[in-house]
Amino acid sequence: MRIASGFAIGMGPGRGLGSSDTHSVDLDSTSLVAQPSGKGSDALFGTDVGPVVTLVVPRGERAEAIISPDGPEPTRDQCTESVTNRGSHTSGELSQGMRLCLVTDEGRTAYLRITSVPTLKTVTLEVTVWE
Repeated sequence: MRIASGFAIGMGPGRGLGSSDTHSVDLDSTSLVAQPSGKGSDALFGTDVGPVVTLVVPRGERAEAIISPDGPEPTRDQCTESVTNRGSHTSGELSQGMRLCLVTDEGRTAYLRITSVPTLKTVTLEVTVWE
């Protein structure tokens, strides 16, 4: 299990997913680093339609699920089940305290908790990725 606490994603100028306003994270990597969209991306963060920050699974698969903001942190099995039963390819608007589960393109399960969305260009989150 890998944990990244206080991981921040900063997005450049522009608007729209797929532009310079989008940054991606490869959750299968040993070091989580936000980068411009590219191969190996498991999550794209950016602004879509309107002034909100969203998370999109770039593969277009139903590989992420929003989970209740209440209760204990989920286990790997609970996250996998959430994605299987309620998976989507987009989160809608991200907000502080929001919790999501995601399955990476290499089949790992990840848990993301949004700790802040202070601007349309920054998202801070905690990430757990199970091997």
